[in-house]
Amino acid sequence: MKTKKAVKSVDCEIKSPGVQAGAHTWMQKDLQKSGLSIENFTIEPLKGEAELRERLGFTSISGTPIATVGGYWISYPNVPDYYRLKLRDKIGDAKYLSRKGGGNHPYILKQLEETLSNYTPGKSVFITEGEKKAAKATLEGFPCIGLAGVFNFKDKDNDFLTELEHYVWKNKLVYIVFDSDITHKYEVRRAKLRLSIELSNKGAKVYFGSGGGIRTPDLRVIGANLRLIWICTILSAYAITFLYHYILLNDFRTAWFLFVLISMFIWSQIEFFLSYTPCETRTSFFLFYKILANRNATRAHNIVQRKKGETNG
Repeated sequence: MKTKKAVKSVDCEIKSPGVQAGAHTWMQKDLQKSGLSIENFTIEPLKGEAELRERLGFTSISGTPIATVGGYWISYPNVPDYYRLKLRDKIGDAKYLSRKGGGNHPYILKQLEETLSNYTPGKSVFITEGEKKAAKATLEGFPCIGLAGVFNFKDKDNDFLTELEHYVWKNKLVYIVFDSDITHKYEVRRAKLRLSIELSNKGAKVYFGSGGGIRTPDLRVIGANLRLIWICTILSAYAITFLYHYILLNDFRTAWFLFVLISMFIWSQIEFFLSYTPCETRTSFFLFYKILANRNATRAHNIVQRKKGETNG
């Protein structure tokens, strides 16, 4: 006599009523690649152009109708009426589509809300790229936030999304686990480091995860570089004083040498500075530099004018 297999109940299971009957075989296979199924991951098959207009705001890409390609919708439990569309086949480089002008949003399952919203020192939270990876990790007992892209923890107005900002990060153990080929992708390494700084500034204990295992980011190196930038900022501001001084004295050879020296410093530090420092720090640097440079330029101008007066006298 055949007996039905017992299905283990998982606390963080995500029900998908109504999808099973209409789900296509390719959708099931696509979810299986991520270790998921239509029983534990919410999807909705794409129905047509009207749905595309409502959820995306467009119906084609480069002349290719999206409805003819097909796909399924991934809903965001933490963002009502927000969906991302997984395409059956890529259109150009696009595999996923989001609403035009819809902004960036983290994918956060309801099971994570209590941990994220309260002070829970020592609790682990994982951050990865992709909704399916986040859902699978959570199902396996690793509470995980999904980002649509490695830089999607921020937007054009904020260095850290407001939806993530209001959570309590202090003393949480946060593991940033992007793809295992992270060491070969410069942009991914940059995003990982930038995110680690934002989380560290909020009191989290950050670790990096990849194919090589888990390690902590070397924030001491970042701090040392920031201190070096502060020192060089002061020195370059004073160098501008002398640059202005030699221009007024028509000593263009020395002025050119100082200009090249200052330019080398700026270009050598600008990428690190703009990529890895918070917005508030960048603003402080620029204001400090402007005040110092202006003050020294005024002083240099007064010195030169006094010298010219002494010469004429």
